[in-house]
Amino acid sequence: MHKENKQVKQFRKTLLLHGLGIRPVQEDGNCLFRAVADQLYGSEECHSRVRTKVCNYMQLHSDFFKPFLTGPKTFAQYMEEMRKDGTWAGNLELQAVSLAYHVNIRIHQLQQPWYDICNFEDAEWIHLAFHDYRHYSSVRRLRHLFSKLPAKHREVPHEVRSVVGKELAERNRITYRQAMLILNGTDYDWSRSLDYLGLVCKHGTDVTKTSLNRAEKEELKRLQQFWKQGSEPSDSGIVQHRLSI
Repeated sequence: MHKENKQVKQFRKTLLLHGLGIRPVQEDGNCLFRAVADQLYGSEECHSRVRTKVCNYMQLHSDFFKPFLTGPKTFAQYMEEMRKDGTWAGNLELQAVSLAYHVNIRIHQLQQPWYDICNFEDAEWIHLAFHDYRHYSSVRRLRHLFSKLPAKHREVPHEVRSVVGKELAERNRITYRQAMLILNGTDYDWSRSLDYLGLVCKHGTDVTKTSLNRAEKEELKRLQQFWKQGSEPSDSGIVQHRLSI
């Protein structure tokens, strides 16, 4: 498995503010396909299935991908190599993942704006992390971090987030930052957010005796860490970039 260094630990803290967590995958040259497999199938072990589907799509639409190929290899040679287990994949394959699976992709980077591969207006999103200049990991909602099911990401419009966050803060006399942290961690489920709010107030960090599952206990502990750090957040300056080839 990928060794968690200082950069990954810092990455976790950054994603936590957005209600997200990193689920690491094995570092063996298949990491991009492993991370995508975790998002789409719920297990990184399905990486061969993802690689095969992506390569089939690229060869079927070779006229689209050929112009973006760099280096001395022909497209046929490139695809022959890409089909091999352990061959590192990059931007071309990310674009193919989006098109082959009809999904949009958000790529998180530490201390940098995220990148969006947004080919569809009505598609689901998958989230990946790129770190250490070479490795991809799967990014999940905290409540789904240990799930064996495919990842669930629901893109909520920013204006809706603000309204709901302010209402939750005002009704419960908490800060806007605290409200947004709880909402992000519960996929903007209002009733579930109130449940978490009640648990934080009642149990604090002692959640060992509650009926929460493992993921929920971990989430509640993380929420508690930020409970007393809820000053009003300033504009983070995060900018969305669309990544295209």
